[in-house]
Amino acid sequence: MKQYQQANLEQVSRRDDERRDEAGRMNREHISNLSSALRQVSISQDPQQAQQQSTANSNAQLQHLESSFGNQSQQTQSRITHFFKNQPEEGFTLFSHRSAPNGFKVAIVLSELGLEYNTIFLDFNAGEQRAPEFVSINPNARVPALIDHSNDNLSIWESGAIILYLVQRFSRDFGECPLWPANHL
Repeated sequence: MKQYQQANLEQVSRRDDERRDEAGRMNREHISNLSSALRQVSISQDPQQAQQQSTANSNAQLQHLESSFGNQSQQTQSRITHFFKNQPEEGFTLFSHRSAPNGFKVAIVLSELGLEYNTIFLDFNAGEQRAPEFVSINPNARVPALIDHSNDNLSIWESGAIILYLVQRFSRDFGECPLWPANHL
């Protein structure tokens, strides 16, 4: 049974490789981590041998990722580093992604409340969400995240928490919040 599974995995992998080669899209640097890991799967009778091969493959893959991300990090994270070194003193900065629905929810609330804000759209392909400066304000390294510059650069993440903060801050600073329903508790 195991030999059949191994043969089947190899056949599927071979077919996938052939399809990629035929389409001219085979570029090992852009292969997903999951696809790359699945290539390394082998079913072996000897658990120690499988562990040794897995460790060797993992080390090689880690070195490849470190070298490719290292080159990207220097170039792309400089934009994030530059922002954190030159933060505004007023308003808000929203970190989001162009296709992040939760980031759009926060942007809508900021706009509806008439609050001044800037949006920085992170480039996930370049790993900007992993920049140390961004991780310092959002340990989850996800979007959205918000910095309130007029409140000692307070950082908030998770869209629900951000929206609650904005509405409560607006109510405190300007009185009744126009986004609350008339009969809110």
